[in-house]
Amino acid sequence: MIVRRYEPGEEEEIWDIYAGTTRKINSRDYTPAQIARWAPDDHDCAAWNEKLARSNPFVAVENGRLVGFAELETDGHIDNFYCHHEWQRRGVGAALLGRIEAEAASQGIAALYAEVSVTAEPFFTAMGFGIERERVRVICGAPAKQFIMRKSLGAPPQSIQSAMPEIPVLRSRRLTLRPFTRADAPAVQRLAGVAEIARTTLAIPYPYPDGLAEEWIRSHKGRFAGGASLDLAIELDSAQELVGAIGLRLEQEHRRAELGYWIGRPYWSQGYATEAAGMLVAYGFDDLGLERVYAYHFTNNPASGRVLEKTGMKREGLRRQHTFRDGVFLDSVLYGLLREDTDRKSRGTPYSIP
Repeated sequence: MIVRRYEPGEEEEIWDIYAGTTRKINSRDYTPAQIARWAPDDHDCAAWNEKLARSNPFVAVENGRLVGFAELETDGHIDNFYCHHEWQRRGVGAALLGRIEAEAASQGIAALYAEVSVTAEPFFTAMGFGIERERVRVICGAPAKQFIMRKSLGAPPQSIQSAMPEIPVLRSRRLTLRPFTRADAPAVQRLAGVAEIARTTLAIPYPYPDGLAEEWIRSHKGRFAGGASLDLAIELDSAQELVGAIGLRLEQEHRRAELGYWIGRPYWSQGYATEAAGMLVAYGFDDLGLERVYAYHFTNNPASGRVLEKTGMKREGLRRQHTFRDGVFLDSVLYGLLREDTDRKSRGTPYSIP
């Protein structure tokens, strides 16, 4: 799944997300008359298009399909925030909110707030928002409850904050982990755009659409500056060619990060994933001040589990049928490693920072 700014021409698809979710999800908590007022059949297309042009919302895209959208204003107000009614509880909201938080951090916004429906309140609470007050208005002759909710973004922990200005470059015996550039996009599409990669990852689509690699690479700098994630290219030094990607999804409040990676099919079984993962795990502990690094892999990809074990991670649990992908429910295995489980000499792959 990728989160990007909307593009002109997507207005009607975004309206369908808004109207469909309002009618089929929010109708659990509001009256038919209220739902019809908020999402009428004869909506003003021109006004809607003008609103989107002003707000420039973020959209979540999966396999070329829009599955959610969200609007962030300059004062930290989240206006519309909707996930497609067929994509509830599939990570769309978390992906959108992560992008909004990264954007807010890059703009120096200290807090986010929103008028949240009864339907959406559990999600926003789970994402760290607190209820400031309850508001009830009479709409179409019936009370309509909302919650004014706020989340303070605060400053990143100092150890993480100090690492944010520049994406690092890490080097080991055979590999360099470096920022992606636009020139990497064709190789990303070629290597990641195969069925074997899509089957073992959560967010990579198959077929891999044109332009997706460029959009993904463009998002890295802002997400790193906002403290949301660190994404690095894995380059084989001997050939100076891209072999894969690796990253940390940072959870600053808890001083932990989720590790994720993929290696292109021609480069499997050569130890590159283990070497890169060990390097980035060590960097996370030593330079980002993390206390915990964890990762998941699908049970249909046991090789990934062996990579995680070689970095020192221990198996912590099984999430049964946790992910629905390509018409199948998949189990995933959780691995984790704590700072206290390691010492500097044995922590991951030795690396240097040029």
